Amino acid sequence: MSRVAKCIDNGSIEGFWGIIKSEMYYLNKFHIFDELKSAIDNHIKFYNEKRLQKIRWSGSVGISKSGLNCLV
Repeated sequence: MSRVAKCIDNGSIEGFWGIIKSEMYYLNKFHIFDELKSAIDNHIKFYNEKRLQKIRWSGSVGISKSGLNCLV
């Protein structure tokens, strides 16, 4: 953790909370805390396991390892 007024490591978590708010929180209405907690847990599980993520390429080695030789 960083010290007060040193936000060097807050950027990634701030971005993550921004995604949760825009994709889940603002689109729903929650009447009790348990509904909100369950929705956050489900969204984190979706975010980590089921959503489409960017493919990280490492040149032609990454393409051949991923089986996408047709792109070469």
